[in-house]
Amino acid sequence: MFIINILKKSVTHLRRYVRFSIIIIIATAIIGALIAYFFKPTYSVTLNGEFIGYTRNKSSLQSKINEVIQKGDGQNVAFKQISLMPQYQLCLLKKDVETNDDEIYDKVKKCYKQVREKTDFKPQIAMILGSGLGDYAETIEIKEIIDYHEIDGFPISTVQGHKGRFVLGYVESVPVMIMEGRVHYYEGYSMSDVVLPVRLMRMMGAEILFLTNASGGINKEFHAGDFMLITDQIASFVPSPLNGVNIEEFGERFPDMSHIYDEDLQDMIRQSADHLMIDLKEGVYIQLAGPNFESPAEIQMCKVIGADAVGMSTACEAIAANHMKMKICGISCISNPAAGISENPLSHENVQKMADEAAPKFKLLVTEAVKRMGKYLETTR
Repeated sequence: MFIINILKKSVTHLRRYVRFSIIIIIATAIIGALIAYFFKPTYSVTLNGEFIGYTRNKSSLQSKINEVIQKGDGQNVAFKQISLMPQYQLCLLKKDVETNDDEIYDKVKKCYKQVREKTDFKPQIAMILGSGLGDYAETIEIKEIIDYHEIDGFPISTVQGHKGRFVLGYVESVPVMIMEGRVHYYEGYSMSDVVLPVRLMRMMGAEILFLTNASGGINKEFHAGDFMLITDQIASFVPSPLNGVNIEEFGERFPDMSHIYDEDLQDMIRQSADHLMIDLKEGVYIQLAGPNFESPAEIQMCKVIGADAVGMSTACEAIAANHMKMKICGISCISNPAAGISENPLSHENVQKMADEAAPKFKLLVTEAVKRMGKYLETTR
């Protein structure tokens, strides 16, 4: 009888243990499923104690770093100042945050697929038209026009004077994809949406990104109506489009920024200006967030750190293009002296008016430069 009681108690305890184990297994499975649904494993990366971003592929990133260090690549500024190897810590990143590489990449791919369903046109040069060049695309040999509204998920420009469409065609014999109306960070878009068009045009086949804009002149030698060749930029006051998990399909984690604006393309723009007898200034462009114009104190700050012209676009687009190994060039139309340089109040209407007045020369300069770039691409194939 004693043995039977012991057996009964053992069976009871065993059943309880089995039930408890089943509950634990089910709960663990549910928690695991929820984590897998809402989060994904990734690594936070710190360098010399400073957080620099996330990567999903630690071994790939580390192997690239080791390769550069072993080669002793003195040209790669991104690795010059690394005194310690990056530190990695496994963490869970929410899937719905902007830094989700899969979400961002899939969105660009989705837009690309929709555009490819409409056209098989392959551009060599991608162009983003700023204020004053709004109707430039109407002067080229047009093959396709695709409105932004026709592309599901594509950001729509809300700024007056920006048409919001892609124009595909030829400048002389050079195939181009023109963005009539860019989107800005101040319009409420995420930075990944702001640079989505650049990434899309690169996927379409564009090798060169030609940026144009209207800007405020900080350099006192600049006057309204002048054209400034962008030789470098400052983008430290807006979020980088490369923040978050690196999207390896677009480029490497630490892209070099020593020569954002291609020197060969700069020479072609200089030659174009000389050929057309257009006075061409040169300088550093700084992007601020906007939409408000800058205060005189902010302009003084920009001047101190080396900026010659200021605007609310362009630099972030150049970063995204550089990440994808595009050759980049840019021209800024000085539409007004910046705040504090002139006593006149600033307005979007005045900026647009001056840009429109400078448009005829601007169009000639852009066209001549594109023709030279087309010949350059032919010789480098």
